[in-house]
Amino acid sequence: MFGREFADGTLKDLLAVPVSRATILLAKFIVVVLWSLLLMVLLVLASLLLGAAIGLSQGTAEVFWHGTATLAVVACLVIVTVFPFAFFASVGRGYLLPMGVVLLVLVIGNVVAIAGWGPYFTWAVPALYTEPNGKGNLEAASYLLVLFTGLAGLTGTYLWWRFADQNR
Repeated sequence: MFGREFADGTLKDLLAVPVSRATILLAKFIVVVLWSLLLMVLLVLASLLLGAAIGLSQGTAEVFWHGTATLAVVACLVIVTVFPFAFFASVGRGYLLPMGVVLLVLVIGNVVAIAGWGPYFTWAVPALYTEPNGKGNLEAASYLLVLFTGLAGLTGTYLWWRFADQNR
């Protein structure tokens, strides 16, 4: 969503249209959110179909709704934690920098979670939320870190698009 126009060289065309950069960014972030939600729905449907195909027991309505609620919360947490990667795509003027940062975050997230500091590392919070016993010992600060990281990603991306020299 944020790297292709740099890689394809179409950013100058995108910025030449009579639409504000804030509107373009808002549209991009809305598409990211909607696409992510659609993928979550497809994941639920595929999981249910696969479970039925391999003959898993039907379970109870309580288990279904608890699992669905957990998945919805995790999906929202993940959506918010990907916002900073739009900033890295913009600064890196492509998609290689954000892919590298994602790999780095995954490695650090695993190490931090094993060390016991996962609740204080934004990208470990969604995975820790899925733990069945106590939601991974998450605190209110964990959710605030996710929120602030997402807001920082949105703000950083907007400021970069607003003030950076777009000469390509």
